[in-house]
Amino acid sequence: MNMFEKMIADAQTRNTYWEELAIIKFSEEVCQLMEKQGVSRAELARRLNKSQAWVTKLLGGSNNFTLETMVRVSRALGGELNVRVQPEGTQAVWDEQWERNQLAAPQVDMPPMQIENYRDMLELHSQAAVGL
Repeated sequence: MNMFEKMIADAQTRNTYWEELAIIKFSEEVCQLMEKQGVSRAELARRLNKSQAWVTKLLGGSNNFTLETMVRVSRALGGELNVRVQPEGTQAVWDEQWERNQLAAPQVDMPPMQIENYRDMLELHSQAAVGL
C-alpha cells in the first residue's frame, strides 16, 4: 500500500470523510439533474424562494445539509431524496427504473472497488443496475 492509499484508508476511518463524501455526492447529483433539465442556478433559486447566492453556496460543497434542505432541493427539481444505510464496505445498487415501475429493486452487495472519481462510480452503478 503506497502513502496515498494509506492516507485514504486512514481518512475512511473518520466520520468527517463520510460526511464530506455524502455532501459531494448530493451536490454532484443536483448539478447533474440541473444540467439534464436545463435548470440554471437562478431558476433553482426561484423555485426554492431563495437567492441565487444561496444556491451557489449550497452547490459549492461546503455546506452541512439538513434532510429538510435536501428534500426541498430534490423536489424543486422534480426528484425525490433517497437515503439508505448499508453494511460498511458494500455498495447498494438499484435501478431507479425499477422503482418507478414499482417493482422490487435489485439489491447487490459489492466489495469496495478502486474508483477514480464520482462519475466513474455513477457509471459503474448504472452498468451494475442493468446487468451490463
